[in-house]
Amino acid sequence: MFAKYFDGPVIEEEVRRLLHFGSCVRSLGRPMYTWRYRSGHNGYRLGDRVCLVIACALAGRPLLPNLKDLMLHFESKWDDPALLHLIHSPQLQSVYLSASREFSKIDDITLFVQRHANAPNMRVLTIDCLSRLPVVQTSTSFQNLAQLTLSTKPSRPIPTSVIHQWSTLKNLKWISLETGGFKSTSDRPTTKPCFGSLEILRLDCPLDAAATFLSTATFPVLSQFSFNLMLPKSPNSQVYPWTRMLEALRSGTSSHFQELYIKLWDDSTPECTLRNTRFTASYPGVPFADLEPILLQFKFVTFATHLPLLQPLALEDVLKIRDAWPEIETLVLEMLHTVEPQLDLTVLKLFSDQSCESLRDLYLVVDAADIPRPKKIRSTHRLESLGLYLKNWENSLENQGYLASFIDSLFPHLADMDFQTPHAEKLEDVAFIIETIRIGRRRERRFHNPDDYFSTDDDDEILSD
Repeated sequence: MFAKYFDGPVIEEEVRRLLHFGSCVRSLGRPMYTWRYRSGHNGYRLGDRVCLVIACALAGRPLLPNLKDLMLHFESKWDDPALLHLIHSPQLQSVYLSASREFSKIDDITLFVQRHANAPNMRVLTIDCLSRLPVVQTSTSFQNLAQLTLSTKPSRPIPTSVIHQWSTLKNLKWISLETGGFKSTSDRPTTKPCFGSLEILRLDCPLDAAATFLSTATFPVLSQFSFNLMLPKSPNSQVYPWTRMLEALRSGTSSHFQELYIKLWDDSTPECTLRNTRFTASYPGVPFADLEPILLQFKFVTFATHLPLLQPLALEDVLKIRDAWPEIETLVLEMLHTVEPQLDLTVLKLFSDQSCESLRDLYLVVDAADIPRPKKIRSTHRLESLGLYLKNWENSLENQGYLASFIDSLFPHLADMDFQTPHAEKLEDVAFIIETIRIGRRRERRFHNPDDYFSTDDDDEILSD
């Protein structure tokens, strides 16, 4: 249904009923209001004329005075955000407004955010569309804000003065920004700003922009940083200052910082997807020796690089990583798939002993030409998820059985397994064989000891060759 106009005059009694209903609304979201309107689609949509008539009839009285949570998505250029002009609530605590990249009426979202500047109860603000600078600047006015998510046009950098203002928000624990960069301003503070409460930071931006943000302030309680690298239009002609970013991250954080995630930014457009694909197929990565001095200063619980950040690692490099991060729980080391890895399957033995007992998730690129024999004494390591990209894999039932036996002897508690090859094969049969081995082991134990029906695979046991 598309309401373009009213059938008849607006009656005051109906306005009072509308106000009564509006006063009962605490949450407004997609289940209550559908924006999409296309020919032949049965949705609900208010035209701007209808909203104007309602606004006039309200005569300045708020339609939703007790609204606390707002969640709306604008799907396409046909969507009309006119309803935003009717919403003004001093009780707003959480606002989530998103729009597709085809959506053109960004000014309505801007005016809505500006209208709620200094709202005392605002805790969560998410504007997931190409916001303009006034939205960014208004976000600094919410003194009790705890979570902030903003996207801006790549061509409109965020002034570093805004970073300084965000740092004054004492309850701000989460920031997620998608931006083309940060622009230095002349009004710099005499002391370095401090984000005293910020625990989680996500930046979707170019690498030099991330380094700028991290070097602008300090983050004493930051525990997690997620960085989605926004590639330039000619990614292979660029120099990527990874050392600068990591040094800024190290100097601006404390021992609280333990989780680092690095991925490629993707806006789902064909151009961006193609650019990312070409980058991951050709970027050689950085020699481990170049980043070793700064990387090993961290005490990571999570280190996940979902792009070829590093050149192929040698066994001694992995040993250094393991020994430097004894509490590591998640380790993802993506490598360039078009070059030969220096690691083979024996590297898994390094992670199956007590020196890495906290590890739960592991992903590596390895040479699978030779499959080691399984350990005679099965490990009790509690790794839960294992992903392997197997170079030089020769797929046969025999090799699948050998690989399954080897992995089961190292990690008997795997719940998730993902084994892939350069031929886009997913070796699901290996996971099936591993599960079959476990079932057989449990049945044998129960046969010899019926009273041990509820036993687990925790105990060491001798495995056959």
